[in-house]
Amino acid sequence: MRELFPFNHKRCLNSFLVQEVARFNTLYHKIKSDTKELARVVIGEILYTDILLSVKDSLLINVIPQGWLNLSYPSVKPLVGFIKDLCLRMEQI
Repeated sequence: MRELFPFNHKRCLNSFLVQEVARFNTLYHKIKSDTKELARVVIGEILYTDILLSVKDSLLINVIPQGWLNLSYPSVKPLVGFIKDLCLRMEQI
């Protein structure tokens, strides 16, 4: 990404774009990791951890898990709205 959009004082949007892509990648990998781990819990391969239990509880009540919020942009939307918004933002990048 940095090769495509190198830092340039005349093009400060490049630096913003690189930072946003890095944040979204980190958040995406956290969401993917947590959901894969929850799937493994459901089929009995692994046991719940405190973090996975917290993620499961948040998902069941349509709230953004705290671990995701820590890596994300601020949002007060319910989980479904957050995921839709995240997908739209990722499509734009």
